[in-house]
Amino acid sequence: MLPQLAKIVEKKPYAVILAVTLITIIFSLFIPIMESGTNMEDFLPDNEVVRANQKVLEYFGESYEVLMVYVKDKNVTQPQAIKEQKLIAEKLSKKRFVEGVISLPFFLEHVCYMEYGKDIDHCSYQEISDAFKDVMSEKKSIILLAEPDPRESNIPAFADIKNAYLREDNSSLIFTIEVQDLSNLDIKELPGLSNSIEWSISFENRFIPDKMKMSYKISARLEPKSVWILGEGYLQNLRHITTNLDLKRNLNHYERNVYLWIKPPRKNIYIPIKLKNSTFDIDLERNRIIINVSRDELKSFGIAPKFGNMELPAKLEKMRIETRFYGLSRFNLPWFRLSVDSSFLSKMEKWFESRKLLKTLYEKVLERFNISIEDASKFTQYTDKNYTLSLLDVDKNWKTLDIAPNRGYSKETFLLKPEFMKDLKESILSFLPKNGYDSTLMIIQINGTISRESLKELSKEIGDLLREESKGKSISFEVTGSGIISYQIDKLTSKSNSIIAPGIFVAIMLILFLNFKRPSYVFLPLLGLGISIIWLFGTMSILHMKFNTIAVALVPLIMGLGVDYSVHMFHNYRAEISKGSTPAKAIASSIRDVGTAMFLATITTCISFLSFLTSSVPPVRDFGILCALGITYTFIVTISLQASLRYILDRRK
Repeated sequence: MLPQLAKIVEKKPYAVILAVTLITIIFSLFIPIMESGTNMEDFLPDNEVVRANQKVLEYFGESYEVLMVYVKDKNVTQPQAIKEQKLIAEKLSKKRFVEGVISLPFFLEHVCYMEYGKDIDHCSYQEISDAFKDVMSEKKSIILLAEPDPRESNIPAFADIKNAYLREDNSSLIFTIEVQDLSNLDIKELPGLSNSIEWSISFENRFIPDKMKMSYKISARLEPKSVWILGEGYLQNLRHITTNLDLKRNLNHYERNVYLWIKPPRKNIYIPIKLKNSTFDIDLERNRIIINVSRDELKSFGIAPKFGNMELPAKLEKMRIETRFYGLSRFNLPWFRLSVDSSFLSKMEKWFESRKLLKTLYEKVLERFNISIEDASKFTQYTDKNYTLSLLDVDKNWKTLDIAPNRGYSKETFLLKPEFMKDLKESILSFLPKNGYDSTLMIIQINGTISRESLKELSKEIGDLLREESKGKSISFEVTGSGIISYQIDKLTSKSNSIIAPGIFVAIMLILFLNFKRPSYVFLPLLGLGISIIWLFGTMSILHMKFNTIAVALVPLIMGLGVDYSVHMFHNYRAEISKGSTPAKAIASSIRDVGTAMFLATITTCISFLSFLTSSVPPVRDFGILCALGITYTFIVTISLQASLRYILDRRK
């Protein structure tokens, strides 16, 4: 083959040049449509696992592309930093293809909506700070008074408040009231003829809007049993008298009941609800009244309510401790242990309303206790039919013995957290470092259907936006992700090409000129290398092979190996000329003799590069194929185009 090529070059050098030129033009037409760029997915192994995963994604829908933003500040949980992150998240969300941004404000905003009914933008710095503390808090118990309330000699020791505690259990709240001394608990020490006492803690729920705000009291009531209940019949009441009547006020005949007093919005009256599943104990050794309140019962009265699977938090505030006794009129008379069955009261209410005179009298009696007839009707309507009412249920007749703190309320608050707030805490912690709050993450979710090029452009826009937002601020943003990495690789690849290719050309020019000392011996090898690279890039376009970061090595590799062919052939050509051979014989001898050695070298080099075909990574396989093709092209161009041009330049000498 090589002897025939030598004859063609000798006889028809222009035909060879024309053929090479036409091939070069054809290849060059494909270069503009050559794909370029580096994607992380391109470097995934070509195996069954990866292909199966791709099929799953195609079948069930494209997944999100994700960009990660590293946020740095002195404290990223401070309100100002939270607002800055929220602002950035909103700007990013407006970008095309951005499906959402997950960050600290994303989680914290749920808490702000629950606690204040507004988003972070409309929350004050204090509200944001409190919301973060609430979701991160692990506080299971509090002490209401920073300092114990001192002894007051004019109050019975069992009613003299010392302190109070609140503790959360799995299914209950434990309200504990500590008094000065319970060892001498004697109802006879109460003023007048009073025979009932309550230890209570009042509070409000901060998370209830002001227009719907209610006040609550959890009270432990020590009260004698009723001796007459209207609506139960004479025989039953005679049994009550014989069983419960005790004029000596012996505590063995007393009931221990837990009540929830509720003050409706814009009302000046408390309504008592007996809590069936709640109890209280008297700890004589520690001088404590321990009230165990069922959380499920509290939920039904708007304290951390639950609607289906949705549970709301509650924040108890404005807490105050109180002891009080029941005293009817200024003489502190007892309640006479007379009760009314709620079903009987409902019947009497209907009977009163059917008679005009009695209805008027009924309304006046209710007005005396600041109760409207509508409120009384609702109360009897929703009250348990087995519930008994007495004068003890009239808040107006209860008189305070002691209150703490003496002014205002306890500074402590207590948060009742639903389960999902615990999940929110775990989510927030996953966005924060283990030590300190000096950095966090933002996750940008991008529609998975976005093209690779659009992803790079979007990543560049996001990077530019974050750099601009970081200027002149203590908070800084840095973005990373597959799109950013691909963009940076393309940028570095382009920069590398702009340095490597010219640098190789200059180095080869200098070496060739120092060796041959003639411009034509410099120009022809470089021309041949340039044409070989055009053929290679055209082939990449035809075979749909991307010019990625690995392909950057093609140009210096092909030029470095390919120039050897020119050096070997031209050295042999000059040696033949120096022996007296004509240019025709010298070029034919070089193609024939040196060409054989170069052909064998090309085969062995191609075999070495084609060993990359064993790789499971597609770009590595492509690199091996392109290197083999590039070496082959330089060999063909050297023994055809360069030989023909060399012969044309020297044949007239």
